Amino acid sequence: MRAAQIASLVWCSVSVIAIVSNVAAQQTSRDAAQPGSRVLMDAHNCYPYGEWWYDRMDRALSAGTPLAIEQDLTWYTDPRTGKSWPVLSHDREANGHEPTMREYFFERVRPIVEKALRDGDRSGWPLITLNLDFKSEEPALLRAVWDMLTDYKDWITTAPRAVDRPRLQPLDVKPILVLTGESDAHQHSRSASSAGSDRVCCRRQLSPLVEQ
Repeated sequence: MRAAQIASLVWCSVSVIAIVSNVAAQQTSRDAAQPGSRVLMDAHNCYPYGEWWYDRMDRALSAGTPLAIEQDLTWYTDPRTGKSWPVLSHDREANGHEPTMREYFFERVRPIVEKALRDGDRSGWPLITLNLDFKSEEPALLRAVWDMLTDYKDWITTAPRAVDRPRLQPLDVKPILVLTGESDAHQHSRSASSAGSDRVCCRRQLSPLVEQ
């Protein structure tokens, strides 16, 4: 009787292992760009604060990919020249010494992205989910950021522009996925900036597969 119980327990254990292994295999094979397919480490506020923590990007990337990185953006105007540009800052008011997202994020991840594109293994893409948090919503800031994203369009996940907005669109997955906010200002600026294109690159954070 005891031998039969032991045999039954062994069989149950083997069955559980087989089921777990099968689920894990299905999880691995699932499209990594789909919501709920994986859990990512999020490097929150991943930019310098004043003169501190300039190495935050390096520390985040040292954990390996895939991962998520948050960048906070605001609009700075030089009081002497009147020239304005987007900078990375936790505060709405900037002083002009903050780095830009182009230099601090995009050019820093260039080797990672270009290697991924050369290797062509899409199974783990997107490698980096870029979360954008706008501390202000000046139209000029939003336009400047969308224009910057266009400069790196070959790196960024896109979807077809759809007439029927609620309709889910297939993604052309690239090494970077960009998520942004849900305000009307964001939507209008994205629409205006990509008016001449049949593809869009930014997704709302709560519904990343819905064409904007």
